[in-house]
Amino acid sequence: MRDPSAVVRFATDADLPAIDALLASRPATYRGSGDLAVLVGDADGRWLVAQVAGETVGAARLVLDRPPRPTVLCVVVHPDARELGIGASLVDEIRRIARSGGHDRIDALALPGDRETKNLFERAGLTARLIVASGDA
Repeated sequence: MRDPSAVVRFATDADLPAIDALLASRPATYRGSGDLAVLVGDADGRWLVAQVAGETVGAARLVLDRPPRPTVLCVVVHPDARELGIGASLVDEIRRIARSGGHDRIDALALPGDRETKNLFERAGLTARLIVASGDA
């Protein structure tokens, strides 16, 4: 369910400290979190922020030109704002952006063990279709 009070928009440079604070609130214990952090930091994507009453309570990193389709690299919601529809509001806006760009599908990444993000994507109607396993050669 989307939070009707949340305003979702593309982030500006002024939003970066709030995004960094949100990212710092995420557990770093999930397998692959270091790899994802590098991917998020290096990706030529854009941040979206979700604000309620002018306060940034969520953010998502979207890469529009990632083949074969736009990809959500990260969704983070402040711990006090979880289960309120903030994540759903971000996913809804990402879908709108993708459709307006002529895309009919999106991908979204979640780390092993990050059930909150996986559940968010499943509630939004996204289905897991690939698990990547890696190790030493």
